[in-house]
Amino acid sequence: WNNVPTSKVFLDMESLGTDDVSELSNNGHALVVNLAGRGLGGVTYEGQWYNLLDVNFHAASEHTMYGEHFPMEIHVVFKHASVPKVLVFAFWVLADDSASPDHPLKAITQAFIPQVGKVTPIQGAVDLNGLFTNPTGSFFTYEGSLTVPPCSQMALWFVRREPLKFPSAEVTGIKFALMKSTGDFGNYRSVMPRNGRTAWVTEAAIGKPIYKPSPLPPGVAPLFDPSVVRASDFKAYADARAAARNVQEAEKVSQRAYYRAFRSTKASRDTMPDDMKLRAIAPHKEEPDAIPTLAPGSPGAGKTHEEVLETITDKIADQARAAAKIAYQAMVPDLG
Repeated sequence: WNNVPTSKVFLDMESLGTDDVSELSNNGHALVVNLAGRGLGGVTYEGQWYNLLDVNFHAASEHTMYGEHFPMEIHVVFKHASVPKVLVFAFWVLADDSASPDHPLKAITQAFIPQVGKVTPIQGAVDLNGLFTNPTGSFFTYEGSLTVPPCSQMALWFVRREPLKFPSAEVTGIKFALMKSTGDFGNYRSVMPRNGRTAWVTEAAIGKPIYKPSPLPPGVAPLFDPSVVRASDFKAYADARAAARNVQEAEKVSQRAYYRAFRSTKASRDTMPDDMKLRAIAPHKEEPDAIPTLAPGSPGAGKTHEEVLETITDKIADQARAAAKIAYQAMVPDLG
């Protein structure tokens, strides 16, 4: 219990302001506030960046002290930016009549608790940094699994050594709602044996770590600097990938459109003047990016309709892929 911290986690999160609106949802298994994709930041641990996902509540606690459960446990979940790994920070909560109602999660715990399948808007300040570090912030740390099916072994757990104290009415209200929605079973997983696993103590600190790049193979550059790149920056990565997917879909649509046009043209080609019949490809010099036109006597003369059409669609596909690559590289120069 008195072990000195041997590792450090760095917090870089923005608080929800009084004008920010979120939702407290009851999915029948937990009370959850989804904060993913809002650019609120995350944490850096051992040089790796993890995005903030959500805050969820459990009754009773999923971790015990000397074999005893606490009435409630709060989880704040973060996910690695590129690999299937999550950090789960667990906070024991005690019900205390003398506890101040002015705590970091008051906007959530003092909101109306929704019924199963419902949501409640929450509006007010939520200071997650204060939850981690006020008055101190040290965590028992161990490798484990998620506590909901399929219980994958992809979690690193941080259990705050110092229990939080919330007003009894708030703790009782949340615990009652969770018990009611789970048939009085609660939504906590049974305590698992240690099975030889080691635990260590991690200290939480607000700020950014001093980045010390690890040696990499020759010619390999790091994807990002975790002391510089923040959660909001990953939106550009997502936007670039979405743009590339949209271009690919547009390419497919254009190909289908040309096939329909070709079938229509083929059906009536016998009635067309000779100068309008399908000819070889010759792009306009003054419009190099325009859709190719056809001219008599050009190198493609004598091709079948299918071959000419295939050439047209291939050129459109090449142009679309080139445009996507240019856009992607402009938005995500690190990834190329």
